[in-house]
Amino acid sequence: MDTDRERHRARETAANIICFIMHKSTGNKTHPMKKR
Repeated sequence: MDTDRERHRARETAANIICFIMHKSTGNKTHPMKKR
């Protein structure tokens, strides 16, 4: 079974979502040092 692969995928997705949300909120409120 590919439980490890699935767990890794889920963890990555969660991390991506969190990063995206944080990035969006921070980008909307205040502009961090990077805006490529």
